[in-house]
Amino acid sequence: MPNKFSFKDWIFPVFFIIFGLLISLGPLLLFKTCAYCCCLDEVPVCHYAARAELGTGIIIVVLGICFFVFPDPKTRLGLTVGIFFSGIIALLIPHLLIGGCDEKTMTCHMVTYPILTLISVLVLVLSVLAMIFLDRRTREIN
Repeated sequence: MPNKFSFKDWIFPVFFIIFGLLISLGPLLLFKTCAYCCCLDEVPVCHYAARAELGTGIIIVVLGICFFVFPDPKTRLGLTVGIFFSGIIALLIPHLLIGGCDEKTMTCHMVTYPILTLISVLVLVLSVLAMIFLDRRTREIN
């Protein structure tokens, strides 16, 4: 089997890297969480959720970069499983694990969490498609 990349070999990792960057940097830069309230001297709960999403998104980015390092379909299948479970964690952080502010009209509930939910679901769907594709490729090789 030649060791060069085709379109099918780089399309999944590119989307994983883009979605991982959106999950990690989105709540901090693009679709920010609620502002820090200096008068109450409190950090909003969604700030900690954004920090946790930073770590989860970095994991997705690193696993996406590993696609370019490891050309074996079985290894890529394992990387995709890791991305799938990272996507589940990214989906659960704002809804079950950490949560957000108490009021449903806050920025985290109106903007940040719906966008993170959409991106996390896209990561899950894309990783399932990649697993199906890589499983077929692994069966063709064997």
